[in-house]
Amino acid sequence: MRELIKNELKRDINQRELAGKIGFSQGTLQKILFTETKFTYDTRKKVADYFHVPVSQFYDQNESPPDAHPPPDSSPSPPASVAYDLLIKSLMDRLEEHKEIHKALNNRIGNLAKALQSATDHIEDIERRLRNTSQGQDLKLLERRSGTG
Repeated sequence: MRELIKNELKRDINQRELAGKIGFSQGTLQKILFTETKFTYDTRKKVADYFHVPVSQFYDQNESPPDAHPPPDSSPSPPASVAYDLLIKSLMDRLEEHKEIHKALNNRIGNLAKALQSATDHIEDIERRLRNTSQGQDLKLLERRSGTG
């Protein structure tokens, strides 16, 4: 692969132009030229297509090219009705989860409302006591001032 590219570059074409014609970046072309990187099937295929050679030419004796088209998944896909049933079951499960969450939130809201009412009642009781105490003290003060007490 490297030799084909080097020979092509000896003609009237620069690295950027050649990389563009092959279908990848100049950086990828430089990796091919100057490193010992193992290249992907796709990279090798692009070079093979450009030079009209089999991609297997770019694999050494110890490696073999992967199938360009891997075999389809051999497991049969379930019928649409089964997939639909699974989807419905999943949605129903999620709905039940949301109902439980809704119920728990409503219970918390109810508890908070009761606690708020209790706090409000307590504050009103304290205010009433303070008023009674203040009124009683004011009455005693008036009685002392007027001399009736």
